[in-house]
Amino acid sequence: MDYLEQVVAFHQWKEVNPLPASAIALWHELMAVCNKAGWPAEFTVKSALLQANAGLSRKEFDRARQILTDLGRIGYKKSGRVNMAGKYSVIHFPIVQKGQQEGQREGHQTEHRRDNRRDNYKDLKELKDLKSSSSASSAGGDESLTTEKPETFYQAHERVFGFSCNPMQAQRLGSYLDDGMEEAVLVRALERAALASTGYSFGLIDRIVKDYFAVGAMDIESAEAFDAAREAQREQKAQQTNKPAGGGNRQQKSMNLLEQMREEERRREQERSD
Repeated sequence: MDYLEQVVAFHQWKEVNPLPASAIALWHELMAVCNKAGWPAEFTVKSALLQANAGLSRKEFDRARQILTDLGRIGYKKSGRVNMAGKYSVIHFPIVQKGQQEGQREGHQTEHRRDNRRDNYKDLKELKDLKSSSSASSAGGDESLTTEKPETFYQAHERVFGFSCNPMQAQRLGSYLDDGMEEAVLVRALERAALASTGYSFGLIDRIVKDYFAVGAMDIESAEAFDAAREAQREQKAQQTNKPAGGGNRQQKSMNLLEQMREEERRREQERSD
């Protein structure tokens, strides 16, 4: 069994079978255990270990396992004995190689496998450009051809930073989707973090998303309005900072001091004349 091919097939499958981040994280953990064990038909692993490695609460873990079971991606048999781990099985994706036919030479089969992997691993950083060019070329034709699936935060992370977020980060960002936040808001947060930082910082990404969540900016329009208001506040503060500090006050103090000196001089003149 090819571990990499199964991961690629899973990500292709979930494009038309949306999953919460918790289920995605749990599937990856089960695949890692199955791979390490040598791809047995069934294997035993403690739920607490899976839960900890996937970064899930007990409630999230139970829900994720039920989702994967209902969708036919894993099998689970609860142990009949107390404190005994249940048995899991990972339902593998059938991998069909392009152009593979019975009787082909091994060299041809290997080449087709390589072609398949190259097709599966297109650079996600070019995804946005490919979508834009596709929309432009179809503008004069059937409107249904220009309808495209919105970019996920997982795809945006690869496009912006050049690598995938790990399961714990995916679970953290996915929790905002579970709370009703639009995925476009997460994509905006990733892009803002990339522009604001000289290096990768998931803490900055999370802080930006938290700010949106705190003010109730759950859709892209609200997030844009929030950013615009914050930018206006920064500009106003900068203008106040750059304004000459106390310029008018210094001038008034100088005039007052001059008047005091004149009054003192008049008083002395009066004393001499007396």
